[in-house]
Order: sequence, then C-alpha cells, then structure tokens
Amino acid sequence: MSTFEERYNDPLRSMELALVQAYRTDERMTDWETVNALNALIREYTAVQRRRQPPLIPLSPLAQQPHAELKSVCEGWLGHAPVVDEAGQTAVLGDKALSLQEVIDCLKRIRKSVEYWQKEGGRRGYFEFIDGFLPDPRP
Repeated sequence: MSTFEERYNDPLRSMELALVQAYRTDERMTDWETVNALNALIREYTAVQRRRQPPLIPLSPLAQQPHAELKSVCEGWLGHAPVVDEAGQTAVLGDKALSLQEVIDCLKRIRKSVEYWQKEGGRRGYFEFIDGFLPDPRP
C-alpha cells in the first residue's frame, strides 16, 4: 500500500463502500457508470475549488446512484455532513475534515483503481475485485 492509501485509508474505504453499495443494489452496474460518476464529482468539486458554478453534468440513470451515494460520503469528509462508518455509526469530523483538494485527490485515486481493474477484469472488474474486501451489511 502506498503512502497516499495509508494516509487516506478511511476516506478511500468509505468512498469505495458507497460505490460497492450502489453496485450491490443494482446488478446492471458496471465500472463505466462508476467512472462517469467519479468524473462528474471531480468536475463539480474542481469547479467549487475554483469558485465557479459547478457544471450540470447529465448522468445515465445507472450513474446517478453511485454519484449521489459518493457525493454524500464526500460531503461528510468535507465536514458538511456527518460521516457514517461501516457499522452505521455517525460522526462529525470537525477539524479532521478533508480539504476540497484532498477529496478530489481521493476521487482521482479511486478512478485510477476503477480504470485499472476494468482493464484487468472487464466491465465489472473493479467491483468483482473490491467487493470481497468491504463488508456487506445485508443479512
């Protein structure tokens, strides 16, 4: 594991869990929709960082769910909302909140992983790889 992954383990894990939950909810979900959701969030947060109006990015119905779930997690890590952990417990980060740039960097790191595993494993390669590493809250 690289230094980046070690430093941002908790935010990366919670962001990936949000994506996997979207995948588990809809069996049609592919890595492609996830990349689209990640790209949209990266563009939105980059616009906010530059003090510009976030663009309205049309997303397919399949990309809307991971986008919404991931945005909710990102807002928590930015300190704008509570963060929900894997056990369903909420916490307010306060001074441990991430900066916009840190959230963007985490999103880019996840996008890089999705693209890598998509090349390795096909249209659902990322999810097939990562699904086993994250808890499944379903009984």
